[in-house]
Amino acid sequence: DDIGFVQYLVDHLDEIERADMKRVYATGGSSGGLFCYRLAKETDLFAAIGPTKCGMIKGSHEPDSSTAPLSLMQVIGNEDKSFNGSSKRLTMYSAEQRIEIWRSFLKCDPDPSINKKIDGMTVKTYVNDMGDEVVYCMLHGVGHSIPKAVIPVMDGMIVEFFMKHKRP
Repeated sequence: DDIGFVQYLVDHLDEIERADMKRVYATGGSSGGLFCYRLAKETDLFAAIGPTKCGMIKGSHEPDSSTAPLSLMQVIGNEDKSFNGSSKRLTMYSAEQRIEIWRSFLKCDPDPSINKKIDGMTVKTYVNDMGDEVVYCMLHGVGHSIPKAVIPVMDGMIVEFFMKHKRP
């Protein structure tokens, strides 16, 4: 029970006063990114998630009426195996479709408020009236293995994104 285990850990950290429950975040790459989407859908623990280099499984990870609103930052290379969606093992949404699903769920403006290119990245940010964000960071010419030089930049962007968000 992976979800139960994470719930237990977060509850324990809260119990021993080692966590600010308004500032709990999840990030992960590849299968860990898939798990971020699952945690977002199946729990109300997180203020924001930052899945990287992963897809989003059709029929499993879409937010619905029981999903708590939270901000999301997706980082993926445009040459990643899951960038365009479906794979042989799992049916997944494309990167653009994932962003559109979460943007629509959070009722964010359809036009990005920020669309800039930073050192081989295109970043688009969609915001709603509550301040929730859906951020799409596409790494140009990058596959599933993110170059070592890009990792600190990507990690810094995710941390900066997390620090902007807390649960009400």
